[in-house]
Amino acid sequence: RMDKNQAEEIKCRHGLMFWTTHVKQKNASALPTPGRDPSALVYYGINSLLENLVIDIEHTFKYFSYQVSQSQITKFDRVLLSGGGVNLLYLDQFLSERFGVPVERVDPFRMFSLAAIMQSQNLDFPSIQSGFAVCAGLALGQKTKDQSRVNFIPKKELTRRQEIFQTMMKAPVLAFAAMVIIMISLTVYNAGLLRHYQTKTKGVSLDVKRSKMILGKEQSHQMKADQKEAELINRREMLRARRDFLKSAFREPKDFSKALNDLSLVVPDNIRLTKLKYEGIRMMLTGETDQLESVGDLISSIKSLGSFESAEYEYSRHEPETKNYIFEIIVKVRL
Repeated sequence: RMDKNQAEEIKCRHGLMFWTTHVKQKNASALPTPGRDPSALVYYGINSLLENLVIDIEHTFKYFSYQVSQSQITKFDRVLLSGGGVNLLYLDQFLSERFGVPVERVDPFRMFSLAAIMQSQNLDFPSIQSGFAVCAGLALGQKTKDQSRVNFIPKKELTRRQEIFQTMMKAPVLAFAAMVIIMISLTVYNAGLLRHYQTKTKGVSLDVKRSKMILGKEQSHQMKADQKEAELINRREMLRARRDFLKSAFREPKDFSKALNDLSLVVPDNIRLTKLKYEGIRMMLTGETDQLESVGDLISSIKSLGSFESAEYEYSRHEPETKNYIFEIIVKVRL
């Protein structure tokens, strides 16, 4: 990384030398890397700016072509460069290649005779002459005859303005009074317009507030509906699990049917039985819950039923990354 002065020095020294020696010649296989070649570093640094410059010139020409000649002029034959930026090395060749027309730097001093005192100062005029194009144009404009000047204002509009100006010069007091009236009228008009837009803005602000309130209520209702839907889905899944549990239980001996029916009545809503295994009169109940204390309530309820002799807590474990616990209960059925 380099500072601003170093970057400016490298830009002025190399300019678009990389473009003339590599890009223009389409020698892509021999392109050096920007880190090793200062001229490549400059080119890659300003390439996007150069492309934007070309696009801006084309758009500007199209705009003025339409404004001045209603697009009757469709191309330009020459490009003249002025300003300090035209001193970029090989910029004229780059633009000439892109536009397909001659490009040259403006030399405003060729229309003047420089004073001896300026010549004695040993100034580098070729490097600064393009920056004086506007000054030279304004100076020459004072010496140019009216018939030689180019005026972009339509002739009818120019004639009307001249007539208004002559009328004002003949009656300055009346013209001043008219200007005061116009200024007052414009002030009143702008004040009324401002008041109108302020009122309209307030109305829009109120509409925005109402819309936000309505949107907030709708979002609140939607959240409640989503919560209710989630609860119903969980309830449905638990009921399906109980149904599957009972279906699998009824495949066993009929002596267990009453016990299973009693068991289904005491299972809390937050417990989901997932597995049932028989060993004689013993049943292993496996399930899951998000509240471990509900398992103790289930064991107490089972013990209070007449269909079971006993109910024992076998084990429980916490499922990682969830709030659920897996548990197992061993019960003995009273036959």
